[in-house]
Order: sequence, then C-alpha cells, then structure tokens
Amino acid sequence: MTYLMRTTVTLPEPLLEQAKYYAFANKTTLSQLIRESLTTKIKAKINNKPKSLLALAGSLNLNGKEPPARNELYDSYLKQKMGPRH
Repeated sequence: MTYLMRTTVTLPEPLLEQAKYYAFANKTTLSQLIRESLTTKIKAKINNKPKSLLALAGSLNLNGKEPPARNELYDSYLKQKMGPRH
C-alpha cells in the first residue's frame, strides 16, 4: 500500500492558476494532477538512467579521482549549514 505524504511546493502564481483550471476542467484534483505529472516525467527520465545510487555513482566521470568519503561529505555539509565558527 502506498502512503501519501503532505509536502509544500512553491509555484509561480500563473502556473498554479493554470494547474487548478486544468484539474477542474478534467474533473480531477490538483494533487492527482501533480502526482500523475510527476510520475510521467520521472518514468520518462528513469528509463535510461541507473536504477540505484551505486549504479549512479559508478556512472559518474570523476576524471580518475576517488569520490569523497561519507564523513567528508557530512563534514562539508555541516560546515555549510552551520557557517563559520568563531
């Protein structure tokens, strides 16, 4: 069973108005329109892409360099998130 999650999406006002009108004209909800649109878009993109993160990592061209270790990625992320320390 698929559980639905609530999220917030920021859209330009004209696009939101068009989407609401389209949903109403097609007797569906805005949520259903967004789910169907995302599903269609993602399936089209995924068909030619790696199916897992490991396959994706293996497809990256790092010019002979090793990818950074996980702890380095976390440290870098935290430094950006927290800002410089005094």
